[in-house]
Amino acid sequence: MSIHAIEVKKLSSRTVEKEMNEEISIEHEGVVHTAAYSIVDDVLTVYLPDGSTSDTELRGLKPESAARAHLRAYIKKNT
Repeated sequence: MSIHAIEVKKLSSRTVEKEMNEEISIEHEGVVHTAAYSIVDDVLTVYLPDGSTSDTELRGLKPESAARAHLRAYIKKNT
C-alpha cells in the first residue's frame, strides 16, 4: 500500500476573514483522492471526497500536513 501526495493547489485567500482555501490530492492504489481545506483563524476544516468535513484546531501544526492526515485517514477508512 502506498500513499503519495501529488498536489497542493491554492484556490483562494481572503485576508479580511483570515480564511485560506486550498486543495490537496493523494494517489492511493492508482486512484487520486482530493480534498479541499480552509483555515479560519486557527481552525482547519477539511472537505472530504464524500462531502463530510473534519475540523482540527491547528495550534502550531502546518495546515497542509494536518489536511493530508485527514485525507489519509479518510482513504484508509474508505478503501
